[in-house]
Amino acid sequence: GRQSGLQLDIERLFTQKVTVYELDPAAAVGFALGPAVSAALRGAVKAALEHTRLSVLGPGAFRQVQLDVSLLRQMLPFFVHDTQEHEDLLVQVLVAAADRAVDAHSPGLDAQQLSSLVSNEQSRVLGLCRGAGTRR
Repeated sequence: GRQSGLQLDIERLFTQKVTVYELDPAAAVGFALGPAVSAALRGAVKAALEHTRLSVLGPGAFRQVQLDVSLLRQMLPFFVHDTQEHEDLLVQVLVAAADRAVDAHSPGLDAQQLSSLVSNEQSRVLGLCRGAGTRR
């Protein structure tokens, strides 16, 4: 359900601090594709988290966040080697979405629905990626 401002402030204090971009030039992302993709994805998920924390979600929007987070979790290994940090951020997005849902009693997607939708979308995305890789 909805939380008070004080509860949200306390929640933010105890969430894991994640550095999006290092300020130390020695720890720069560099030009390698893997770290660049990881940094971009981390920034995007952090932005989604902050946007979700500031939003009020209807039932449809909450189900969409569920679907997006589940798809991203399935796709992470295709984009980054160490998925734990990104997984933690995605869990925070899902928790924030559940806290900001207008109707706390409205069910989200059940596991079977979510699995089916994610599987279909993952196949579509991977097909697009494979197709793009063969074009020159």
